Amino acid sequence: MMASSTLTRLGNLSTAYDRQLSGLSQAYSAASWKLWATLSPSDWWNDGVVYGVAARQAYMGMMMVQQARGYGIANAISVMRLLGGNIPDPPNGGWLPARANTDPQLTAVKNAVAYRHAAVQSPQVKPVEWPKPTDEDYKLVYSWLDAARERGETVADTDAVRAGDMANRESYRKAGVTTYRRVIHPELSHTGTCGLCVVAADRTYHIKDLNPIHDHCHCTVMPILNGNDPGLSLNRNDLDTIYSHAGGNKAWQLASVNVTVGEHGEIGPIFDKTGHLQHNDGYVDWTGDTKYVEPDHDMSVQQLETMLTRSRSLLEAMQSVEDTGRAETLDSDGRELNIRPSKSLANAIRYQKAFAVSLRSMLNTSGV
Repeated sequence: MMASSTLTRLGNLSTAYDRQLSGLSQAYSAASWKLWATLSPSDWWNDGVVYGVAARQAYMGMMMVQQARGYGIANAISVMRLLGGNIPDPPNGGWLPARANTDPQLTAVKNAVAYRHAAVQSPQVKPVEWPKPTDEDYKLVYSWLDAARERGETVADTDAVRAGDMANRESYRKAGVTTYRRVIHPELSHTGTCGLCVVAADRTYHIKDLNPIHDHCHCTVMPILNGNDPGLSLNRNDLDTIYSHAGGNKAWQLASVNVTVGEHGEIGPIFDKTGHLQHNDGYVDWTGDTKYVEPDHDMSVQQLETMLTRSRSLLEAMQSVEDTGRAETLDSDGRELNIRPSKSLANAIRYQKAFAVSLRSMLNTSGV
C-alpha cells in the first residue's frame, strides 16, 4: 500500500509537470502571434512574408519542443525517485521533432493556411488595411485572424504535450517500466476533462505505445511499477464523481463506452470522437497517406536538411524580389509559392537567413 504522503507528492509532480507544459506552450504562442500580428492583410497572401515569419516561428517552436522534452525527462526522474525505481539515464540530447511527415516551418505556415481558409469563405471582402471596430467588416475580418491564432495555439499545445510525452515515456522505458496509466487533470482544463480521456484513464497502456491525445489534452502519464499503480489512485476521486453521474462504474458499464483511436500522420495516435479521422481536424490538416513513425535522430536530421534546402531556394527568390521589385513564383515541396514586394519582406528575409544559420549549426552538432 502506497503511503498517502507519497501519493500526494506524485500528484503534485504530475500537476506541476502539466502546468509547465501549458505555460511553455502559452508563452510560445504569445511570442509567435506577435510576429504574425505585424502583417498587413496582403502579407497573409504573400508566401515570401509568410515563409519568413514561419521560419522565425519554427526556430522558436524547435526550442520550445526541446524544453518540453527536458520537462518530460525531469518529471520522469522525479517520479521514479518517489517510487523507489531505477533512475533512468537521460535520453540523448539535441532537438527531436514533435511531428513526423512534415517539419517545423511547414507546421508554422499552417497559421496562414487557417487564415486563408477562413478568408476565402467571403471572397467579396478583400481588405487593404485592417478594418476599424466601426467598419462593417470588422468582425468578419478579425475572425480570420482568430482562426489563425487558434490554429497556432492548438498546434503549440499539442507539440509541447507530444514532445514531453515522448521524452517522459522514453525515460520510463529506460528505467524498466513496462506499463503506464493516464492521469486526468480536470482542474487544468477550461471545459473539463474530455469524456474519452475519462474512460481511457481507467485503462493501462504499454510503455512502447504513445499516449493518445486530442485538442488541448491535459492528461499526463504515471508509471505502474512493482504492483504500484499510483495513477489509478490519483484518478479515483475524479472518476468516481463522473461515474456516479453515469450510473456506476461496473465493468459492463465501462465496456459500453467506445474509445476510438485514430492515427494522425504527423502526431500519431489521437482520440477520434467520430469513428474516423477527419481531414480537417483540430491539430493541422492531414490528408496524406504516409504512416506515422515516431521521430528519432534520423528523422531530425532529415527535417533539418529539408528546411535548409528550402531556405536556400526561398532566400534566393525573396532577395530577388526585394532587389528588383518584381514578383516571382517558386516551386517548393510540391507547392507553387508566390513572392511579392512588401514592406514586410526585408524582415522576412532576415528571419529566413537567421533560420538557415541555425539549421546549419544544428546539423553540425548532429554529426552530419
